[in-house]
Amino acid sequence: MKYLNQLKNNDFAKKKVMENLIKFIKIDIVVQKILFFVVCLTGIIVFPLMITLPILGGWQLLSAGIIWNRLRDMTRKKYLAYSISYLGLMVLSVFSADYFRSGLFEFMVGLIFIPIPFCIAIWYYLETKNTLEKLEEKGIVETPEAMNEVLDSEEIFNPIKNS
Repeated sequence: MKYLNQLKNNDFAKKKVMENLIKFIKIDIVVQKILFFVVCLTGIIVFPLMITLPILGGWQLLSAGIIWNRLRDMTRKKYLAYSISYLGLMVLSVFSADYFRSGLFEFMVGLIFIPIPFCIAIWYYLETKNTLEKLEEKGIVETPEAMNEVLDSEEIFNPIKNS
């Protein structure tokens, strides 16, 4: 949020960047909801789950990269670093599967590939919603909800009084 704190109210270009970022985050949340729905639908069958869960993870990595680039948010930076490390662990477990054949190893690989990434994905989704709320709280962008009934206000129709 370092970038957000440096933002000045009169800087139009930075406001435009933040407006676009907020739009992206709103689209990001919708895409994540759709991907979560697809992941839950395919969760019954393991093979499609092995396709949809990496798609969700890939989208979230892209999202984290874009949001981190704009906000310089340390949470997203750590998320990216840990996610890349976790991908390395996943690759290592695939290559070491030939050397270890036991029920415990297969159970651990199952944990590494399905429930743990799903829990991380849920955490990232909630973090994204929290970021959107913080950006909207800062009042950087005038949301349409804040502009409701502006023209219906009686102050517009009252003549200006000289003091």
